[in-house]
This record gives sequence, C-alpha cells and structure tokens, in this order.
Amino acid sequence: MTSRATTTMAGPLPFLAAGEPTPCMRAVETFDLAAQIVVDTARGRGHSSDAVTAVNDAKRLCHACPVIDACRTYAITNGERTGIWGGMRPDERARFARRHHIPVGTPHCASCGHATRHRNAKAADHPGTVIYYSRGMCYSCARGGAPC
Repeated sequence: MTSRATTTMAGPLPFLAAGEPTPCMRAVETFDLAAQIVVDTARGRGHSSDAVTAVNDAKRLCHACPVIDACRTYAITNGERTGIWGGMRPDERARFARRHHIPVGTPHCASCGHATRHRNAKAADHPGTVIYYSRGMCYSCARGGAPC
C-alpha cells in the first residue's frame, strides 16, 4: 500500500482512531511521491534533489504524528515493502526490526490480498504465496492481469 488510505485488504488500519486525520492523510501526494522514490532507489535508479526532498518531507511529517510508533510497528509486522511508514524507509524499518527483535510479517498484494514472496524464493518454502512484483502488488495484478 503506497498511498495512505484508512483501510487495507485486511480491513481498517488498527492504529487510526476516528477523528483528526494524520499528517500523512493530509499530505497524500508527498507520501505517494516518496513511496515511488523509495521503490526506484531500491531498483538502482537515480533520484533528483526533489526526490530526496519528498522523502525528507514525508519523514518530517511522520515525526509530528501522534501514531508514529503504532504506524511503524504496523508496517513492520505486516511486511510493508514500500513507502515511508512510522518515519522510516523500508531499509530503515528492516534495521529497526532486527535491532528491536520485532518479527517481520509476510507482505500481501494490495490488490488481491494474497501473501507474496520474492521472485527468487522457492514456492515450496513459502506455501500459499504468489510472486511479489512492485508497488505492493503481486506479479499478476501489477501486470494488469486478472487478480489471483
């Protein structure tokens, strides 16, 4: 999930209380741009100073959010692979999870909801999963095919 909707395939985000929207909900464009940049950087593509500014702006907004800890924990335990969650990029969340012994969850496709695995991971080692593609979607959904 790259944009900040109030629900996911699994239902409402548990850390959001009814009432005042969080900073990321008020600045959706900033977080969407930052998520795309994080994906492009992970693929080895270069980025401009505008890209760095978008990521830093998203992280700055996170640090003013009252649910930053719950958001970060949610992203780690649900295997969010893209975007800024809890004030951290995916690589920062992975490091944080290792340092604080937080179990990392299995990512799910944002479109069809199936559990995903890395394309090089053996299906036998990850039963019931489909291949992850990008932007939080499985290969089939990302390519515009019929949802799994």
